[in-house]
Amino acid sequence: MINSKNALIAIVDDDIVYRWILRKILRSGDYRLAFEAGDGQECITRMKEAKMVPDLIILDIEMPVMNGFETAKQLKAAWPETKILGHSSMDDQRTIAEILFSGADLFKVKGGDTKELKFAINAMLNK
Repeated sequence: MINSKNALIAIVDDDIVYRWILRKILRSGDYRLAFEAGDGQECITRMKEAKMVPDLIILDIEMPVMNGFETAKQLKAAWPETKILGHSSMDDQRTIAEILFSGADLFKVKGGDTKELKFAINAMLNK
């Protein structure tokens, strides 16, 4: 179990404005930001360079260069202990099933309640 107040969290999303929003949400929950990445390939590179691997990655699905599905597969293969929260505006059953099958531990739709997102993060970190 991870103390959620000391958790390192990475944000992987190609939308710079949405990354800013997620940063504010994380700060309000006293989480530490490990890094941000604009696509999956950048995330994998940052993970390889990281001195401390994030406890959790908030991972968008629709991104250029490398999408969330492929990123989740590579993350789980190389860093199985890191939790992945799939996060997208695409919330159809096929997409959700595919991101979970690819290695995400949980899926939350973008634009939902901030409290729900914090609750999901805490639940994942305290599992």
